Amino acid sequence: MATWRPSVLCPVDFSAASRVALRHAVAIASHFGATVTVVTVNDPILAETAALKLGSDWLTRQCLTELESEVAKTFAGRVLENVEIRYEIATGAPAPEILRVARERRSDLIVMSSRGLSGV
Repeated sequence: MATWRPSVLCPVDFSAASRVALRHAVAIASHFGATVTVVTVNDPILAETAALKLGSDWLTRQCLTELESEVAKTFAGRVLENVEIRYEIATGAPAPEILRVARERRSDLIVMSSRGLSGV
């Protein structure tokens, strides 16, 4: 029988603000022994253009590499104890895609930043 493990979803847009959110997500996940799913959402027009020019899976592979690099840069070689990191690449409108991934991954918590804009 599989053991239940809490799940945290952290949408990333590669901004400084999303790196802060990622640090918080991993800190929370580490405390609770949770899985962190790091997700990014691509614009459908970008995905279609990339598919036509570079192949149907090029953008997904590129995004996965970028997400892994973002996590590595954010934690600069530190060992992440008691946390499992997973990656998800979605295409579409960000809000519905984030919620779809949260439902599919049965996320208990979503940790995300705003768009990195200043102000309230």
